[in-house]
Amino acid sequence: MISRLSMLLIFLIFLSVPASGVDFYKLPDDALASAAAKIVKKEYAGAIEAALKSPPGGMRDFFLGMATIRTGEWEAAAEHLGKAGATLPLLADYARYNRSLALCRLSRYPEALATLQGFAKDYPESPLFRSAEKLQADILYDSGNYRDAREAYQSFIEKYPSGTDVLTALKRLALCHERTGDAAGAVALLRNIWLKYPASQISASAEEDLRRLADSGIKALPYSAEEYLRRGAILSDLRKYDKAIKTFNAISVEKQPDEFIWRLQLRTGQALFKARRFRESEQAFAGLLAKNPRLAIAEEARYWLAKSLDKNGKDEEAFSTYAKLAESSPESNLADDSLLAAAFIKKFQHKNDDELTYLKMLIRSYPKSNLLQTAFWEIAWTSYQGGDLKTAAAYFKKQLDNNETRERALFWYGRTMAAAGEEKGASNAFADLLAEYPFGFYAFSYRKEAKIKNDESLFLSADLCNILSVPAGFERAKILIALGLYDEAGKELAAERRRSGNKPGARAGLARLYLEMGDYHAAYSLFRESRLANPDTKNMAQWGIAYPLAFREEVAANAANSGIPECLIYAIMRAESSYFANAISPAGAVGLMQVMPATAAAVARGGGEKCVPDQLTLPGLNIRLGVKHLHDMLTLYDGNIVMAVAAYNAGSGNVNRWLKNFGMMPGEQFIENIPFPETREYVKKVLAGADIYRRLYRFKSHCFNETGRAPSNQR
Repeated sequence: MISRLSMLLIFLIFLSVPASGVDFYKLPDDALASAAAKIVKKEYAGAIEAALKSPPGGMRDFFLGMATIRTGEWEAAAEHLGKAGATLPLLADYARYNRSLALCRLSRYPEALATLQGFAKDYPESPLFRSAEKLQADILYDSGNYRDAREAYQSFIEKYPSGTDVLTALKRLALCHERTGDAAGAVALLRNIWLKYPASQISASAEEDLRRLADSGIKALPYSAEEYLRRGAILSDLRKYDKAIKTFNAISVEKQPDEFIWRLQLRTGQALFKARRFRESEQAFAGLLAKNPRLAIAEEARYWLAKSLDKNGKDEEAFSTYAKLAESSPESNLADDSLLAAAFIKKFQHKNDDELTYLKMLIRSYPKSNLLQTAFWEIAWTSYQGGDLKTAAAYFKKQLDNNETRERALFWYGRTMAAAGEEKGASNAFADLLAEYPFGFYAFSYRKEAKIKNDESLFLSADLCNILSVPAGFERAKILIALGLYDEAGKELAAERRRSGNKPGARAGLARLYLEMGDYHAAYSLFRESRLANPDTKNMAQWGIAYPLAFREEVAANAANSGIPECLIYAIMRAESSYFANAISPAGAVGLMQVMPATAAAVARGGGEKCVPDQLTLPGLNIRLGVKHLHDMLTLYDGNIVMAVAAYNAGSGNVNRWLKNFGMMPGEQFIENIPFPETREYVKKVLAGADIYRRLYRFKSHCFNETGRAPSNQR
C-alpha cells in the first residue's frame, strides 16, 4: 500500500488549501500584521507602536487593549478595550473581562464590577466564564467588601472543586472570614490549606497567616500526629520525598498506639527508598520488623527491606528476604512480586536455572497474577539466550495473543524459529510483524537485519500547513491567532476541544490551528492516544502531526553544527517532551530536550557560555544544550547510538555498568537486557522515531553506528 502513496499524496496536496503565513487570515492592514508579529515575540512596546499606525477599527482597538494589558498600562487598556467591546463584538467577552481587570488594577472597583455585570448571561459559552466569576470575587475583596467577597468565593469553590484558582480562592475566603470577625473560621480554612496542599506556595502563605493570627492571640488547634502523617503522605505521593521525610521525622510518637508507629515507620522507609537513601531505608524497615508489627505491615516492610538490600548490593540477603516472604505469606498480594524480584536477582547473578525455577513457581502458584506476561517473557528470553530454543519458542508463543506483548513476541519468536531452522515459522512471524507494526522498533530492527530496503515513496511536505486545510468556522480563534494573541487563542481552542470531544474531523481542524501558532505539543496531544494506521490519503496529515518538524530552524542549525542527524534530534525531542517547550519532569529536567539544570550548566561551561536556569524553556537554548549533551554521549561511546541514547536517559554511569555485564551483545539483545524498563522502552522509541522521521522527510541516513556492542574505549 505504501508503494502507491506518491500519486495519492500528490492528489491530497492538490485537494488541500495552502494556508500558512499571510494566507491563514487576512488582517486589515500591514501595520497590524507587523504588530501581531512583534507581540508573538513578546516585543510589546514595538507591537503597540506598530498598531498605533493602523487605521481605526475594531481589531486595532482590541489589539491595543490586549497589548497594553500585557505592559500594565491600565488606563490605556481600559480605554481601548472599552471601545473594542462595541467595535469588535465577536470578541466582546475578552474585551469586557480584560477591561474589568484593568479597572480593578486602577482601583476603579464600581466600574470594574459594572463591566462584569451580566457576563454570565451574555456569554455563557465563553472560555472566560470561570475566570470572570473569580475576578468578580477578587474585585469585591480588593474593594474591601469582604462580606460579599466571602459569599462570592464560597460560591466559586462549591462550583469548581479543583484547580489553582480554587486554591487562591480558598486562601482569600479565609482572609474574608478573618476580616468579617470570624477568626475561628479563618484559622480552620488556613489550617486545612496547610494540611491538604503541602506542596503549594499557598500552603506556605497559609502557614505565615496562621503564625500571624497566633501572635495576635488566635491560636489554631495543634495538628495531630495523624494529620502530620497524612500531610507527609501527600508530599510523598507528589514525589516531594525530602519534605515528606522531614514531616514524618517531626512527628512525636510519644503516647501513640503501636499501629500508628508502624504505619509511620513504613511510610518513612518508603519515602527514604524513593529518595534513593537506601541505607537509611534498610535501617527503617529492619527496625520496623524488629517491632513485630501486624502481618500486613510486616509483609510490606519485608518486601521493601528486600528492595533496599538489593539496592545496597546485598543481593543474597535480598533474595533470601524475598523468598521468605513468598514462602511464609503465599496469600499476600506481594508474594508474586517477591517471586519475580527473587528471579531477577538470580538473573543478574547469571544463575539462569535458579531464575527459571522462581519464574515457573510464580506461574504455577499465581495463574491469575498480572505479572504472568512478564514471567512468560523472562522465561522465553533467558531460554533464548541460553540456547534452549524449544522452551523459548513455547513461551514467546504464549505472548502472541496479548496486544501488549504481541509486537515484541513476534520479533523474538521469529528470531527463535530462524535459529532453530524453522524458516516457515520465522517467515510467517516476520511477515505478521511488518504487516501489523510496520513503523515500530522491531520492524525497524528486522528490516535493518534482513537488509530490506524501505519504500521511499512515504514522504511528507516539510510544511504541514500545506497538507492540512484551514477548518471552516473557528472565527474567534482565527482572529486571535492572526493578531498574535496566542494565550487567548489557546483558551478558545481548549474550550472548543472540550465541546467537540474526540471527533476526528474536529481534531484535525484544531490541530491545524494549533500548528499555525507553532504549538506542536497541543496538536500532537490531540492524536496521542490514537494508533497510527498505515499511511493513506485519509491519515497522512495525522502522521505529520504525530511526527512534526517542530522548531525546524533550531534543529537544523544544531544538527549542522554537531553532525548529529536531524531525525535523531527530533526523535529525542518527541520521546522526552512531546514537543512541549515548558515541560518540567518530576526529577527537574526542563524543556524540549529535558535537560537537567546541572547538566545544562556543565555543557554550557564546556562551550564557554553561561546558562541561566530560568531560560532553559527557551527552545533555541534548550535544543542547543540538549544536542551538545547528546554529542558528548556519542563521542564517549564512539558514535554508538544505542549507548548514547541510553546514557542520555539513564546517565553514563548506568550504561557503563551495563556494558560490563552484557556489552558484547548485539544491539537488540543489549537493549532487551537494559534493566531499567523506562530506559529500555525509551531507546526503542527513539530509534524507531528516528527511522520514521528519516523516511517521512527524506533525511539522510545517520552517520553513527547502531551495533549496540561495546565501544572500543569500553572494551
